[in-house]
Amino acid sequence: MATSSKLLLKSKLEKLSKQNRKGFLFNCIEKSKSDLIDKLLIEEKPDKVTSEDHSFCKICNGYDFIKELYQETCKQCGYTRDILSKGQKFEVFEYIKPGSNLVKIMKDGRKITVDLNKINSWLENVDPLARDTKRIIENLEIVYTSKGIELTTLIKNTVIALWYNFNNLYENTKFESSKLLSYNKRGIMALCIYYGSSINNVIITLEQLSILFDVNVSVIREMNEIFKVVFKNTDYEKYLVLMNKKVCEIKLSPKNNLIMKKINEHLKKEYKLDRELNNKEYTAIVYFITNKINPTLKYTYEDISKKCNVSTTTIRNEVQRLELFYKNNKKLLAELKI
Repeated sequence: MATSSKLLLKSKLEKLSKQNRKGFLFNCIEKSKSDLIDKLLIEEKPDKVTSEDHSFCKICNGYDFIKELYQETCKQCGYTRDILSKGQKFEVFEYIKPGSNLVKIMKDGRKITVDLNKINSWLENVDPLARDTKRIIENLEIVYTSKGIELTTLIKNTVIALWYNFNNLYENTKFESSKLLSYNKRGIMALCIYYGSSINNVIITLEQLSILFDVNVSVIREMNEIFKVVFKNTDYEKYLVLMNKKVCEIKLSPKNNLIMKKINEHLKKEYKLDRELNNKEYTAIVYFITNKINPTLKYTYEDISKKCNVSTTTIRNEVQRLELFYKNNKKLLAELKI
């Protein structure tokens, strides 16, 4: 039974005479379900509740409530009710164009317009993205303070627009590859700062963002593929190019480069990938080639991890997937025997 239901039950029992309490409790046990108990205990709500009426508990007339995000519970008797807030509950956002300050949202089934410059007042209201948005803004301020660069309203608005657009557009995006159906939120948040800055001609390193958001650089690069799919055919698409090129200090022999090219072709065809290999995939292939296909010069997991900034666990997991792929495609495996 929920805490509020227990408190309601206690309040009701206190109002009953001792001889009637036993019968009431047996009746509750028979009903068994907490929602039926709540209906039994709570008086019928009035048709309209004014702000004055809402200041007091309708069960015990108390006025001290424990407030949560969407509900509040009376400390005295446990009655729980929805919070009547003057704030916005942002349900649906319309696409925010680059440079736009005015944002249209759906609230309680109707469209209203809010000002992007007043993001702080948004966060005081019932915004489902409030916690993550605050973290983005805090890290954004840290980045610009550390670089000694002014954080302009335009840059801040661009970052926020990317974040809200991503969350809105992602729900309606169709992904051809199942590998893109889930994402790392911290990686996406980092990309919002990265692109929000680069669009305004300020370059932030992925390494700095990875530290702030506690996420590996390789993960941010992976999330970039999802980011680009989500923003495809929007005004932001032309801006979504990572300035920092893939860095991996591993040089393969001409023969192993040919094998790498062949594996790349196999994976793109099998998974319908319209992109270059990310760091995680690349490192797994390097290990697979130099340890399984052509082990003339082997690279250990530790070697590859240090040179490519990818964890040994991530590389090992990717290698296992690659081995399973070729175990199920032995004809393709034979093509690697160059």
